[in-house]
Amino acid sequence: LIGSYTGIDYSEGFVRLANYKLENSLNYVKEKSSIVLANILDIDQYFSKGDFTDIVSIYVLEHIPEIETALDKIESIMDDKTTLWIGLPTEGGLAYYLGRQLTTQRYYRKKYGLDFNRIMKREHCNNIFSLNKIIINKFHIHSVFYFPFLPISHFSLTVTYICKLKPK
Repeated sequence: LIGSYTGIDYSEGFVRLANYKLENSLNYVKEKSSIVLANILDIDQYFSKGDFTDIVSIYVLEHIPEIETALDKIESIMDDKTTLWIGLPTEGGLAYYLGRQLTTQRYYRKKYGLDFNRIMKREHCNNIFSLNKIIINKFHIHSVFYFPFLPISHFSLTVTYICKLKPK
């Protein structure tokens, strides 16, 4: 581990748990890490342009109704040296749909009697196709990685974007 790390979450309980685990981790990790209670829509109140060399968002953006505002806020704390790493499920794609039908949806229906698709429509308010358009329009895409199949959203389960600011 090189450098320092800052995590944010809007859940007070999660931040408390993460800080507890951090306190019980290796000294190097403890000294170089912090977890902050914050909402992504307010990050520009906590951080400034250039505070980070890397910003990592893993399976978060599909949950944010105000996605364009959230990405504007992320962009506002990036500088030319900052790299934005975005990991997303390919919600809305064929492989993701089939995977859900064969696994999680069946499990939730059998164990809890719940309609998992209904839950996910609320939880994942953004699909891969709308997010892809927004990300491509807002950032310079350095690389895109699809897992595990073909480099097409319909035939993969996740996608990772490595982004920089667009040149002015």
